[in-house]
Amino acid sequence: MRNIENMHAKVVVSGCPGCCLALKEEYPRILGRELNFEVVHFTQLLDRYATEGKLRIPELHATTTYHDPCELARLGGVVDEPRRVLRSFVKKLIEPEESGSIGRRCWSGGLLKATNSTMSGNLAEKRLAMLQSTGADIVTSACRSCDQNLTEALSKLQESKRVQDLAELVAQQIGLT
Repeated sequence: MRNIENMHAKVVVSGCPGCCLALKEEYPRILGRELNFEVVHFTQLLDRYATEGKLRIPELHATTTYHDPCELARLGGVVDEPRRVLRSFVKKLIEPEESGSIGRRCWSGGLLKATNSTMSGNLAEKRLAMLQSTGADIVTSACRSCDQNLTEALSKLQESKRVQDLAELVAQQIGLT
């Protein structure tokens, strides 16, 4: 924490919902004081930049559905920001059943994948089926663990659809990949 504070950072951006939550909530509790910088998830920063006109993402002629990572939506309260980012450049965002802060989990976290990968995989396949029932071209999320678990479930189904992380999708659209 001292290294970040010694850099005089004003904002720390995390791509991992769990790390974002730890920095934002656990570290101040452990240290017994507030941090002298803001901690945001990358979707919050993208939303802020798009709203301020600092980021324009070329249109993607595809429909998407969004899977809410549990640590980001349920625990972190970040629900609207990823959706605003997606709506700013995709043809259509289709909401799946059980989304937002009450969204169905993909079961990649909470050590389930590490302790019972079969159960985690089966539950991910059920969540993926819900996401695919939207008919969207792309299933997207904002958590690498969710993306990995849903991609593994997709490979078992041998579907032609794709799962893609929101950061990768934005990077692709603005020509960074």
